[in-house]
Amino acid sequence: MCIKLDKDDEAVQKLVIADALSRSPQLTTAESEVITLSEDVEAYLSSVDISWSCAASDKRLKEIAEETRKDRLIQEAIRYTKEGWPKYITDVEDNLRDYYAVRMELSVHNGLLTRGTRIVLPAPLHDDILKRIHEGHLGITKCRDRAKAAVWWPGINGRIKRIVEECRHCQEKKPTQSKEPLIPTELPQRVFQKCAADLLEFKGQSYLVFVDYYSRFIDLAHIKISTSAEVIKLLKSMFARQGIPEILVTDNGRQFTSREFQEFAVKWGFQHVTTSPHYPQANGEAERAVQIAKKILQQDEPELALLIYRDTTISATGYSPAELACGRKLRTTLPTLPENLESKTFDKTAVTASDAKAKQSYKNCFDKRHGARPLDELLPGDTVLQKLDGEKHWGSPAVILQQCAPRSYIVQTPRGSLRRNRRHLRRSRNFEPEQSSSRPSPVQNDFSLYTSQVPVTGEPETALHASDPIQCPESRSSEGGPATEARHSATPDPGDSHPSSSSTPRMTRSGRIITLPARYKD
Repeated sequence: MCIKLDKDDEAVQKLVIADALSRSPQLTTAESEVITLSEDVEAYLSSVDISWSCAASDKRLKEIAEETRKDRLIQEAIRYTKEGWPKYITDVEDNLRDYYAVRMELSVHNGLLTRGTRIVLPAPLHDDILKRIHEGHLGITKCRDRAKAAVWWPGINGRIKRIVEECRHCQEKKPTQSKEPLIPTELPQRVFQKCAADLLEFKGQSYLVFVDYYSRFIDLAHIKISTSAEVIKLLKSMFARQGIPEILVTDNGRQFTSREFQEFAVKWGFQHVTTSPHYPQANGEAERAVQIAKKILQQDEPELALLIYRDTTISATGYSPAELACGRKLRTTLPTLPENLESKTFDKTAVTASDAKAKQSYKNCFDKRHGARPLDELLPGDTVLQKLDGEKHWGSPAVILQQCAPRSYIVQTPRGSLRRNRRHLRRSRNFEPEQSSSRPSPVQNDFSLYTSQVPVTGEPETALHASDPIQCPESRSSEGGPATEARHSATPDPGDSHPSSSSTPRMTRSGRIITLPARYKD
């Protein structure tokens, strides 16, 4: 038997009694997708809740939920998350704009506001969580990675950076700072205008080394007793042969920092310049002369070896020390024509250009070899930690008093004021020098009346390896013995001259020069 079905549409108004199936319509495709998505979200949140239970106890989560209910900002963020955020950021209060920026990642679960899988913590819990994040004394990047796996609040990255930088343990264990770019010494304008002196020990004997910055002419003398009086006696003999230099650069040995030597500098009319203690690179010319002198003393006939050195051409200048200092070549054991020993003039411009080219080449090699980069300039009042090259950890908190030369600072410590190179100082955020009941006042400049009256022209010159020689007279140590470290007054010496901070370009940590917009240059 065949059945033929006919389809007939009737208006709803004409249906007196509707059948049951007409009242249970099928879901459209869009509505089905919404329900499926809702179910997926619920399942995801349930899985997240399980992970929280593994990472934090129920008691801890209840504590966070309780503090969350008390936090007005988080409650406002929860309300917006449930009801919908405004279309424009200007429609929310300023304190909620950080939440607005991540609104697409926010959700609410069991009374907690979350950003993805991270709990948004209220303010009262921030300090405790930061301590837990930094429990292993990891660096900034690692601590931020730990935080990304668990918690979040606006500004958490800045707080992590601050707490790591202020951690005393982390600061003390930091490695030695990298070397700074080399600042070559400028060649003086004439011979024996600027000289350097230093002492050396060889086979139990002491020697005084005297070198001219322009010609590299070296004078060497045996010293019986390493006292200021003996050093002064030998220097007088050298000055009698070569003339009195305008500037004499030395380290901070007790022979050069005594009152007797300062009086000698004033009486003979030269400016005495000292370099940063514990930083021999600052007097690179003298240190190099000491190396040459030791090689000379190792010879069977040191006098002949010294003569040969003086008559040998220096590659940086293209002339021998004798040619630049005496205007002629010296007669040695090598046979030579008489006309070669006659007095000759030399081209000062060519010498200066050749010397500058050689020093620039050395600077490029030094900077590349050591990965040199400039360190931030320190300002008066900055708190720093000290660490000399031979020490293992940073310590001895101090406060910057002044910058007495490029890369050289006077710092205030419980023992008094000391002079340190920038390489030996690391900026610290929250360290304060330990207070002592018998803390001495800043050491005054005992030799302010004994500074040289010879004017120094031109910009301050710097040593070949590091630039910080400056006229900073020394004083005796608080223990009563000669000071091996430079101690200075907190007030600047009028005789000191160094580039002001305004003439030094400001640079970022990566080494880029900061250039201000034109509207700020007025």
